[in-house]
Amino acid sequence: MNQKKSVVRIFYSKLLSLYPRTFRERFSESMQQTFNDLYKEKQNTNQPLFNFILWTFIETSIGILREHLLQGDIMPTTKRFISSALISFLLILPFAVMEIVNRRNYNEDFPFALFSFLWFNLFTVILILLPIMLNKWIKQDNTNSNLEQKQTLLTNPKSSLIISAVLILFIAILSLLSSIGLIPSEINSESILVFGIQVPSIFIAFAFYLFPIISGYIASMPIIRTLQSGGSLFTHPIHLIIIVIISFLFTAGTISFIIDQWPCFIGVPVCD
Repeated sequence: MNQKKSVVRIFYSKLLSLYPRTFRERFSESMQQTFNDLYKEKQNTNQPLFNFILWTFIETSIGILREHLLQGDIMPTTKRFISSALISFLLILPFAVMEIVNRRNYNEDFPFALFSFLWFNLFTVILILLPIMLNKWIKQDNTNSNLEQKQTLLTNPKSSLIISAVLILFIAILSLLSSIGLIPSEINSESILVFGIQVPSIFIAFAFYLFPIISGYIASMPIIRTLQSGGSLFTHPIHLIIIVIISFLFTAGTISFIIDQWPCFIGVPVCD
């Protein structure tokens, strides 16, 4: 029991370290102490610990996200990637805690591949949607002062649309050719199916997954620039359609995978 308590404390301490530095320096010590006191109290009174741990981690994760959004600018490219990676990690963290707590007695290895898949899907959706939502909802009072900014290849609506469409069509055509048997493939136990295309390795699969991600990222650039300049979300409707379709597909895949793996998360002995 003491070992379990120590592991939970370590995880919570690591979670607190994800707060922005100024917030962490002011509050992390008191938050850690409060968590330790509540944990000890529930343990001494034989109250259920799982719900307490799960919801504490969820609430803390939401707090970390809120503080990063409040203290951050909206949204340079580097920060866009870092924030997306952090948020997706925080979203899968409750499921990782459930996996560790509920399956600790089954002598199983931690399913890193499963959580890598969940993280990657969420990272894709957040990378595309986060700056759009922030510029739409948080900075609604922007003026048109940025309208004269020089356009680049990625922020120019026409060029970004062409690039996004080409990337999507490339995958769509390959998938179609594969489905009608015009692309030969050797199906074996090590092959991986990506968008209906049989690929021989995880590295090629990852490369194929990058196409819709890059397409959505590029399609979002003119929309973000328009919102920053005080324009409408619907100024570039085809770009928006591309973003909605890509985000929907990755979100639907993530939700279906979570539903499929839910028995494992809650500790069902034979869940595959």
